[in-house]
Amino acid sequence: MERLRMFEIKYFGAGEKRGARVKITDIRNKKSVLLKKHYNYDLSRDQAIEFLENLGIKIKATSWNEINGNDYLLTDDFKTELKKD
Repeated sequence: MERLRMFEIKYFGAGEKRGARVKITDIRNKKSVLLKKHYNYDLSRDQAIEFLENLGIKIKATSWNEINGNDYLLTDDFKTELKKD
């Protein structure tokens, strides 16, 4: 069975002081980045995929949790660090 690294994607709607945001959490390393939501993406997942691929992290699979509504992205890249420019 193949081992994969998982990223959880959460959407946070706009509040009084901040616009909408997308949080990407590296479940394995317990690190996260918070991005401004770009409305040219229909889904937060698509924005997260582009962000991760720009870091060099190739996504192999996606999943979705019906209970909490979060998306999950899976990769076999265990070396590239999750960081914001």
